[in-house]
Parts: sequence; C-alpha cells; structure tokens
Amino acid sequence: YAEYLKYRPDDPKAYFWIGELNYDQQDFPAARRAFGQALALDSLHLNSNFRLYEVFVQEQQPDSASFYLDRVLRLKPDDPGYLRQQPRLRLAELYRSQGKAPQALRYYLQEAEAGTPDRQLVEDIAVLCEEVGEVNQALQWRQRLLTAQGGASSDQRATLESMVDLQVKAGDTKAAL
Repeated sequence: YAEYLKYRPDDPKAYFWIGELNYDQQDFPAARRAFGQALALDSLHLNSNFRLYEVFVQEQQPDSASFYLDRVLRLKPDDPGYLRQQPRLRLAELYRSQGKAPQALRYYLQEAEAGTPDRQLVEDIAVLCEEVGEVNQALQWRQRLLTAQGGASSDQRATLESMVDLQVKAGDTKAAL
C-alpha cells in the first residue's frame, strides 16, 4: 500500500488498509495515524471512523471512541455490519468502568432504544439512573424490570425492594407503603 500511495496519495482506502494491517498487528498508534490520514482525505469514510472507535476502545479512551462511533451511527444507524459488535454497549461499559456514569447511561439508553433490551441492560440502566440522581427514571426502569421478571422470584423481590427505596428517595411515601 505504501508503494500504491506514491501514485495515488489521495486515496483514503489505501490509508485504511495500512491502518487495518497495523490494527491486526495491535500497533494501535500506527493504526490511529493511518485511519486519521484516511479521514483527513474523506471524513465520512465509515470503516476508518469505526476502526478509530475500536482503536480508542482498545486504548481505554472512551471520549475519543465516542466521537467516531457517533459519526458512524449518525450516518448508518441501522447497519448490521457495525451493530453486530454491540459498539454502544462496549462504549457504555468502558465509560462505566472509568466511573463516568452519565456517559455510560447515554449509550445504554441508546442501545435500549435501538431494540428490545434484555434484563441485564434494563437493570444496568436502572442502576445508573439512580447513580446520576434520576430517581423517577430509575423507578420507571425498575418497573419495566419487574414486568419482565413475571412471577414471584428472588429477583422480583429484590426489584420490589429497590423500587420502595427509590419511592422513598423520590418522596412518594404513599407508593412506598
């Protein structure tokens, strides 16, 4: 590809493939430079944007990763090629692992809006809503979790206890009783 670039220095695909080779060798700084060069030529080159998201996830830099993921999802919100890897969840988990609850919540909510959330996602959203002080929203997600749990179970009991605690925090003592 380097030889090809001598003849076509304005081809973003060549820089993308150089970035791919570096990414596969886990040379993330070199991959980042190559994908960046591709984007300097064509800022909407989706594969370079997505790969930069992945590079920044590998480097534990969620703010940079979110910039590139948002660009991809804005242009191709339903593309299964990009969504197959659950990039919103990966980014949310990275933010959460770094103690950035509001940012994690943003991507968990986007994932929930994009499809039918499973119980774990609903639970994660409820917990994060409570962490960021969104008590009423946390209560709504707990209610959703309770509905999904169905019959009597220890999970249902724990959800009910959490809901009572949230109702007390929200000042709704009637509902808590």
